[in-house]
Amino acid sequence: MNYPRFETSIAFIQSLGNNIIRVQVKKGVVLTQEGIKECRDVYLKILNGSKGLILTVFNEFNTAEQDIKREFEAPSHIELKAAEAFVVSSLSNRIELEFYTKMTKTVYPTAVFSEEKEAMKWLLDFQD
Repeated sequence: MNYPRFETSIAFIQSLGNNIIRVQVKKGVVLTQEGIKECRDVYLKILNGSKGLILTVFNEFNTAEQDIKREFEAPSHIELKAAEAFVVSSLSNRIELEFYTKMTKTVYPTAVFSEEKEAMKWLLDFQD
């Protein structure tokens, strides 16, 4: 089955069906509040009022603006997610992301992985 694909200024986003969304962050991109809002608009289109399982894959050279935390903690962002798995390929990204996930107030489970297959397996545990 062909599921919709979208592109924002910071990522390529694809529905994988069953309210699972794969987000491939573009190489070398800096995550911005505006970029996160663009992604949220795509999630709204895909999920159609449901909560989603989000698989976010980072590249080695991705980073984020300092004030990005506020956008991830916004109720309009939190209410879209049932769980989120992050896949990182570098130690520096892992350290940054693990620090971020511990410091961000979310009401859904998050985890950081080195491999996409492991991340997807973990996400599927939260599927209804």
